[in-house]
Amino acid sequence: MTSPGPGGGPGGGPGGDQEVGAEQRVRAALAAGEAPAAGDVTAVLDALSQVRVESTERWQAITRLAPAAKAQRARAESGARSRARLAEHLAALERLASDSPGPLAEAIRAWAAEARSLLADGDSGP
Repeated sequence: MTSPGPGGGPGGGPGGDQEVGAEQRVRAALAAGEAPAAGDVTAVLDALSQVRVESTERWQAITRLAPAAKAQRARAESGARSRARLAEHLAALERLASDSPGPLAEAIRAWAAEARSLLADGDSGP
């Protein structure tokens, strides 16, 4: 069986002390070569049934949430790739601007600095 959860029973449900006591009595009876009490066996089987239900509910939740988590990860990876490409293009623009004098080069450097600032803000998250 399981040890009691936060609510006393396996998985935190009510009645955990009785279920754990029943489990211990069933184990003790079997270890002594005796037949366990029918009420204790019923309590243990009920606890097992409840644990199965809770486990099924957890797996259903995981199954529901997994596609959303996968999609979120894909979006995050795509965003990281896009930021890396943008950083490469900014570096190329900055190299171009450094080789050229004049107001256009200054405007490019200012725009690239602003874009790098925005990229840095995006990397830290919301």
